Amino acid sequence: MQFLKVEKPHSWKIVKSSEAETDTEELVLSFQGVIVSKTLPPFKTKVAANKKHFLRQSVQLTGLSTPSFQTCIDNLQHIHTAFGRHVPEGELESFRTDMFLDHPCVDIATRYYTSRREDPTGTAVPFSPDVDPNGTLQAMITDDHFHGVDNQVLYYTLIGQEGRKQHRRPTNPGSFRTGDIVEVQTTISIIQVKKDRFRMILNPHTLAMLDSGPSVVSAHMFKTQEKTEAHGNAEGCIPSHEDHHQSTRL
Repeated sequence: MQFLKVEKPHSWKIVKSSEAETDTEELVLSFQGVIVSKTLPPFKTKVAANKKHFLRQSVQLTGLSTPSFQTCIDNLQHIHTAFGRHVPEGELESFRTDMFLDHPCVDIATRYYTSRREDPTGTAVPFSPDVDPNGTLQAMITDDHFHGVDNQVLYYTLIGQEGRKQHRRPTNPGSFRTGDIVEVQTTISIIQVKKDRFRMILNPHTLAMLDSGPSVVSAHMFKTQEKTEAHGNAEGCIPSHEDHHQSTRL
């Protein structure tokens, strides 16, 4: 695991070397959980243009205290500690988890827009019709803010699996519900939020539906735990073997 400092925006990212070792790309991590709360597309609300930089798509996940999810949280804490070595002591905000019915949760979110001041050369990409059906978000794009690859989240539904290879199809983000079991692929970085204050954030790249319906949550999580213990694979956050989102080249 390597850490790369980026000047614009002022941040640190986790990267891995390519096979050719000529460049680096962000490390994408993958883990599963149950949706506790969400703010997901489609986006249909009118918002004042000067508030657009606050808009984001987010999801909060819990593992209902299963060992694999706790391992994920422990790994995030280790990553947070490692990040803390790259900023002045005391300037990195603490890593905390919210609780849902006494179960720890993880928050993953990304903004709809990036400031040109933070990323002057970033490439803009159009909003998907499933995300912005009325063109509300697209209409708020200006010279000082754009919708880039790092602002984009791809949504899928799992339709089959062969070994560790998953088969997915694109899905409408409006189909996700609280209680659904999902898999998220995310990158992790720390950003400067004030002159002497930094924060670790998880930026989602993909969100995949694994099992829908609150009525099957308990049975599915129990089955997942049994399978994990049987195969000795309680790894928590693990590098993604099948990244459906193009990793950012650094």
